[in-house]
Amino acid sequence: MRNMQRDHQSDATSLLSSVSEHAAGSLKEAALKRRPGGRSTKVQMAVFGATMELLLTKGYDAVTMAEVASRSHIHETSLYRRWKTREALVTAVLIQRMQEVLPMPDTGSVQSDLVRLLRTVMTFLQSPLGEAMIQASAISLHNAAMVSERLRYWGSRFDQFNRIVERAIERGELPPQTDGPLLLKTLIGPLYVQVFLLNQPSDEGLPERIVNLVLAGAKHAEKQKR
Repeated sequence: MRNMQRDHQSDATSLLSSVSEHAAGSLKEAALKRRPGGRSTKVQMAVFGATMELLLTKGYDAVTMAEVASRSHIHETSLYRRWKTREALVTAVLIQRMQEVLPMPDTGSVQSDLVRLLRTVMTFLQSPLGEAMIQASAISLHNAAMVSERLRYWGSRFDQFNRIVERAIERGELPPQTDGPLLLKTLIGPLYVQVFLLNQPSDEGLPERIVNLVLAGAKHAEKQKR
């Protein structure tokens, strides 16, 4: 048991390190892939890099358009012209980073896929990037453009998660009519409650307990239909 706890702690430490390193290090590569050499790409690369550096080193409250402009050497009016608000800029940066640091696993088992996914999400939520995501989301809750952007992001994530569900159905691990989006919401909801509503650190065993409970419920619901 102690060895398992040490392994889980090591996994969490590695994941948190990966979130920070990946977020800071992959920005340039991602931007260049979209539009190599373009002025727009260079501006976005500089602005996103400066924003990410502030988020990781000083936190969300330190991110201002003036500070990002100073660090990126891009005129402040250009930032407002393109992103309108600080929250819009932070949201754009975080959506890009979340696509990269929260991959959908494929281990060959739905139980291990979901546990690994929740451990990654839990580590992310407790990182500076996760805190910034929640703050930006709360502040911009009624901003139609930003809500649309978040819905687009989560729609993409649900599509990716459905592949985990489809593989599990093919292996006979989940009932054929499993609702993928509802399953994902049910899985990650407790993590948000633990970290942001209760403001309590999540223990390393929480992801596995959530997964076991949700999978048992999904299988029980299928039996009741028969």
